[in-house]
Amino acid sequence: MRPPGRRGFLSAVLIASGLLAGACARPEGATASVPAAGPTVSYLSLGKHMLAAREPDLAMKAFLTSLGTEGVSAEAMTGAGIAAQRQGLLKSARRYFERALRLAPDSMIASNNLGVVLYRLKEYYPARNAFRRAHALSGGASGMAERNLNLAEAMIARMEGAAKTDPAISHQVIRLGSSEFRLMEIASPDADGDATVE
Repeated sequence: MRPPGRRGFLSAVLIASGLLAGACARPEGATASVPAAGPTVSYLSLGKHMLAAREPDLAMKAFLTSLGTEGVSAEAMTGAGIAAQRQGLLKSARRYFERALRLAPDSMIASNNLGVVLYRLKEYYPARNAFRRAHALSGGASGMAERNLNLAEAMIARMEGAAKTDPAISHQVIRLGSSEFRLMEIASPDADGDATVE
């Protein structure tokens, strides 16, 4: 559990340094750079610090400010995706990761995180593709991407195994002796009927 007042303290530090309030308080026509009196920390770096501090909503504000003032970058898009993912905003996270990959197709982090979001959205085949890509981009060195890929493949195998069960086939137990039984597959009465499309 987060200590009381920590969030307020972080917000106060950000506002006092001019990093969080800079975009709102900037007069019309002013440049997007951090004020000279404040620390020379970019909004992108600030977003990363907020993610490390487990403050995804403040991180999201910093990443969005970075995208608006410091230019669109794959790194800021990926950061926004991670922040959205941590807030449970999976569809938004997916969009950020997809945009990050359009800007930097060789981003292993964006690809792996996209796979995680897709997996959580129960889109297992696209998730597997994203994990394969992440694993390939890491040259096979990322144990995390490999574990995620194995997890997605196991889920797909389980789904495909369940799909192979034909609902039109049922079973009948036939007694062969006093203690011997045999399962026989029998076709359901509806299995041979013609289907009509209206």
